Amino acid sequence: MTKQKNTPKKRGRPRKKQPEMEIADGKSDIEKAENLENLIGMAKRDPFQLSNGSDFEGSLSSMNLTEMQEIAVRAGVFPSGTKTTLKNKLLKEFKARAMGKYKNAKVERVSVDPKSKAADDLLKLING
Repeated sequence: MTKQKNTPKKRGRPRKKQPEMEIADGKSDIEKAENLENLIGMAKRDPFQLSNGSDFEGSLSSMNLTEMQEIAVRAGVFPSGTKTTLKNKLLKEFKARAMGKYKNAKVERVSVDPKSKAADDLLKLING
């Protein structure tokens, strides 16, 4: 019979413990972002960012099609058609919002009293 060789097993180097990985998928900060939007008043913002129709009509005439499409998306209007059609759609939507068709029809400027608790909360959220 043949003899078996007794060779010691190789152990190798001990492995270093890897630091725990952090996942940056954006889902962990959703609640923080929602709180920030509530404090700023993002739900109350006017997508047209103007107070009267004549200013809006003048600004529409100076815009190109791409800029009109961006405003249409913010306002919830489907951005299709030519420049003239899109301009008419946006004017119609602006008038509908101004006449009170929607609940948030008022155009409001967001203002927070710097001495209030809401301002303190807002600064904490922004600064981390």
